[in-house]
Amino acid sequence: MGYVDRHSRFRQGILGLNRVWKTKRWQTRVQLEIFGVALVNAFLLARKFMPKWHLSLLAYERVFWKFTRTLLPQLNENV
Repeated sequence: MGYVDRHSRFRQGILGLNRVWKTKRWQTRVQLEIFGVALVNAFLLARKFMPKWHLSLLAYERVFWKFTRTLLPQLNENV
């Protein structure tokens, strides 16, 4: 799996901000996409350079959510 595919999987498949926050204005959609890109980039960098966030292939989704909730503690557990 390439870097672009992996990034898209985290941003669109797992994070899925477009499913959580419904928008009607294109400006808000652009802001959500930029926020999602920044969040996934931060996770991928942390995974690469910080042993705490290194993960096995079997647990990547769980570790991604743990990282996301560390940055944004107000996220709901059901997201």
